[in-house]
Amino acid sequence: MEILPLPKNAEDERARARKRMTAKRCGVAGRELNRAVRRIEKLGIPPNRLQRLRQAAALLLNTEARGFPDSDDGRALVAHAVMDSSDFTKIAQVLNAPLVPELENALYRSLGGALERQCDGEPFRFQTQLLVGAMLAMGGCRVGSPQGEGKPDYLLPDDYDEMFSLEVKRPERTTSRKLAEFLSDARDKALPYSKFGAGLAIELSDTLPIETLRQQASLGDGNPHGVAWQDFFATNDRIRDLVWDIDRGRMLRRYHGLSLVWIFARGVRWHLYGRTPWLELFSMSGVSVFSSAKGNYTWWRAQNMRALIERSHTAIGDLSVASGEQRLGRNS
Repeated sequence: MEILPLPKNAEDERARARKRMTAKRCGVAGRELNRAVRRIEKLGIPPNRLQRLRQAAALLLNTEARGFPDSDDGRALVAHAVMDSSDFTKIAQVLNAPLVPELENALYRSLGGALERQCDGEPFRFQTQLLVGAMLAMGGCRVGSPQGEGKPDYLLPDDYDEMFSLEVKRPERTTSRKLAEFLSDARDKALPYSKFGAGLAIELSDTLPIETLRQQASLGDGNPHGVAWQDFFATNDRIRDLVWDIDRGRMLRRYHGLSLVWIFARGVRWHLYGRTPWLELFSMSGVSVFSSAKGNYTWWRAQNMRALIERSHTAIGDLSVASGEQRLGRNS
């Protein structure tokens, strides 16, 4: 696995400063979340469905006034609230009325659950689905949501209106059997719509060890990815082993048509030393590009999708992400 860091530019330091969530900046995030809640209400979501987001906004405003909690559980709630603010600010920015039924259903179901996250994971699976769509839209992609059962989450047209299908998952476990189901599901849903490639996006935030995604820094610590990369890319290696016939040097026929797998995870790192404690959201992202018997055009489409994912990270100011590409074969 070759890790390719995103391009560096003059905005990097300012982007990192924006992600330095002091208690004061938590108040800013709380007000942004309240604006997102008002926009979501205008999309037709019932006010009583927005309880979790209102609770998150209130906690962030209280953090601005009183500072971070002393307990680990209290700080975990603040981190969840910051993540909800980050996600739904982006989601509300790109959704416009009237919503197609599939997006309206996904938005409604993403708003359930509790801030403590000690509940069924369904709301957060739909939250991830909407976040991925928002990121791609902010990266400059036209994002379509097909209607009906058994269809992919998104269809992404290129300049020639050829469709690239993308299915989004957020599992609670990643056994080899579960990963194989995801790969087959993404391939099968794409077949009627996408002649030149299908993709699968998997958020791993609910599957990695808690110590990987909830870190506490000490003065002089380096990159927060160091602890997490090994756990994170173990899943990528298992996906490679599932789709690639090492002995024959080619992709297994059952997965032909699947050309890209994007895995990512998000965590929080607390900086509690010094006079001004702060938290940092960090993320990890890896993209595997495969080629099937369809040949170079499929590969080219998948490479364009990989570049779009990198642009999407840059567009939302998330420059702590590295992108990896797994070159598993290319048909000439």
